[in-house]
Amino acid sequence: MLVDSSTEILAVNEQYNRRLLIKVSIPQMPHTERRTFSAKCPLCSHPFHYTEVTFVDGINDDGYWEVQCAGCKSGFSVHLRNPYESYAEYDWQVRERFDHPPLKETSRMATDIVVHNIGRKKTNWQFDCDAVPLYLCQQTGSALDTAAYAQMNRHAQDVETAWRSAESYLLAGGDGGREHVLVCVDVPCNCGTSHRATFYAEKRLGNRSKLLAQRCLLADIRRTSFDSRLNGLYSKTEIMQLLEKLVIRWHLTADQILIAAPFIGHQFMGVEDKRKIWDWLIQNLDPRKATLLTRKATFTDFKKTLAAEGLDYEELKGYGLEDRLISSGVNKQNFHAKFYVGLSEDVTEVLSGSANLLRGPSIENISFSRSTGAEFAAHYLEKLKAKIPLSPVNGRQYEIVRQRDGVWSCGPLAAAQAPWRE
Repeated sequence: MLVDSSTEILAVNEQYNRRLLIKVSIPQMPHTERRTFSAKCPLCSHPFHYTEVTFVDGINDDGYWEVQCAGCKSGFSVHLRNPYESYAEYDWQVRERFDHPPLKETSRMATDIVVHNIGRKKTNWQFDCDAVPLYLCQQTGSALDTAAYAQMNRHAQDVETAWRSAESYLLAGGDGGREHVLVCVDVPCNCGTSHRATFYAEKRLGNRSKLLAQRCLLADIRRTSFDSRLNGLYSKTEIMQLLEKLVIRWHLTADQILIAAPFIGHQFMGVEDKRKIWDWLIQNLDPRKATLLTRKATFTDFKKTLAAEGLDYEELKGYGLEDRLISSGVNKQNFHAKFYVGLSEDVTEVLSGSANLLRGPSIENISFSRSTGAEFAAHYLEKLKAKIPLSPVNGRQYEIVRQRDGVWSCGPLAAAQAPWRE
């Protein structure tokens, strides 16, 4: 609901060059509060997630929704305030909205409901330019991570202008279903030629809280070699830093990510320190694309870290509030290998070594290899006899911002033409 307040505005009539005192009524939006809920379907207990919007010192409508369960597909009702301003995680589930209470009691009214402050999206990628660099010039060995971000910042306004021009068209209906925006910049190097760097960001049409360049993550630099960079001895901390940058890359370039680690931390670590490693996994791996393969006892350890915080994993799972990376994980008892994979049918990248997922100064070995998806399956998954749930491949297409002949522009790009495939 809106609250009106009258304000005097001094306006200028340009045609007659006269000043007019006009009294207008300006709608002011009252302060709002948002609370997130999970309601169980009365028939199958499948969770339904929604956010209730209320107006502080304003008028709040008492109403309800008729929704469709994503589990059993039946309909049920949810009682809430401000049914037209409140919203569901998936709006297609809300079939009808009513700005009055239910007219009669119904067995289809959701009653098992919890309010919570647990974010549904847990990923929070950050490319750390102060960490050990991933991308080195093939010819000179010069580090390029920081230089690439410097070039991105240098061209930030050019990138923004090109993106906003394209965004206007996309908002008008030409979206095309593309999830990511790519940005390509040329990175100068002391080898005498420039390297093409590719960044990416979620599309987020109409969201201008940050410049596109400020949201971008580095996913690839041409004429660099992982074969030489990722084979050798590194500290545990350096390996974790390199893996973090590879994971950022794979969320764009790969169809699926597999993290295979029999242990998280070590047996002498305290609960709080183990929780930090789990938090790192949850913040860096999107469960829609990533799978965690570990031992059953390791998953049990995670549940113990929740219990230490007063949370019960099974109760969270019942309301759909568990960490989905954990609930969709695969357990395998008899393996000790540690390997991390960006899996695609044509090119699969594998980082393997002796270190568990753990930071520290001790020295471990790592190795890197590329193969086809079929070769990886034969050499790794079939050996483990592990069934990994496949992520859907959506025939990715992108929007790409780049400079050609001195002009910055944005347009569509097919997956086969992606810069990292050149």
